[in-house]
Amino acid sequence: MMMKVFPHGTGQGDKPTKYLVRMDYPGRDTAPPLVLRGDPALTRALIDSIDRRWKFTAGVLSWHPDDKVSEEKEQEVMDAFEEVAFAGLAPDQRNILWKNTRIILSSSTARPGQRKASSKMARCSGKCLKCSNGE
Repeated sequence: MMMKVFPHGTGQGDKPTKYLVRMDYPGRDTAPPLVLRGDPALTRALIDSIDRRWKFTAGVLSWHPDDKVSEEKEQEVMDAFEEVAFAGLAPDQRNILWKNTRIILSSSTARPGQRKASSKMARCSGKCLKCSNGE
C-alpha cells in the first residue's frame, strides 16, 4: 500500500469535497465515485468554518494493481489510518470524507485505492489539527 498527502489545503470546502464526488471528472463514467465514509456537506461546512489559511488535508491510499482489496479490508485500513491521524480524538470529534478511487496507470492498468479529505479542526474544541500538507 502507498500513502500520499497532497500539498493542497487552502480555500473553500467545495474544492476537495466536490473533487471527490463529482461525476464529470474523466474516467468517472465507468467508475463513479462512491462515498465510503463521511458526509460531503458536513466536511464542506467544517472546512468553510475554519478561519485560517490551512483548512483541510487531502490525500490517497492505494494498492498495487494486482491486489484484491475486500470491503472489510478497506474498512480496516480506514479505521487504522484514522486512529493514527486523529490520535486521542474520539470518532465523533474528527471529520474525514473517504471515497473509492481508481488511479489510472495506463490505458489497461488501474490501481485501486481510497481518496480522502479532512478538515483541520477538532470538532470538540474548534482547535487546529496539526496535520501535514506535504510542506
